[in-house]
Amino acid sequence: MTCEVDAAKFDFTSDSPSTFNMGEMKEVDRSYQALSEAIKPLGEYSKTTIFYSKGHHRIVEHECPSKRCQSTDILKGLQKCNSGGMTKEDTCYPLAVAYESKLYCLLYPGQSNFDPKKPFVPYVPFQKDQDSR
Repeated sequence: MTCEVDAAKFDFTSDSPSTFNMGEMKEVDRSYQALSEAIKPLGEYSKTTIFYSKGHHRIVEHECPSKRCQSTDILKGLQKCNSGGMTKEDTCYPLAVAYESKLYCLLYPGQSNFDPKKPFVPYVPFQKDQDSR
């Protein structure tokens, strides 16, 4: 499975595109693994659909009311996903968006271990063994 990672190419939104840097690499990997197991073929989504990672192991979907999502749609879906509890195990993170048979990835690991002395290696969703870099 692959997804668009360049925010400049995020066609699913009618306003400013965003990505989210939250969590450790293993948690983000687990979120994308859960998505790969839960997602239907992209052509089956009739509406633009935002996927949230709930606790880095469950997937929650939210459909945008218009053809393209707005940033407020991401927030509304996040509120809906987080309802019923805010423990670390149940925290929701915007993960990806399905739009016109294409997947756009939103979630990336936080930069807590960034070392300016080492070359920056970008995170690639759905790629195995990135932790060994």
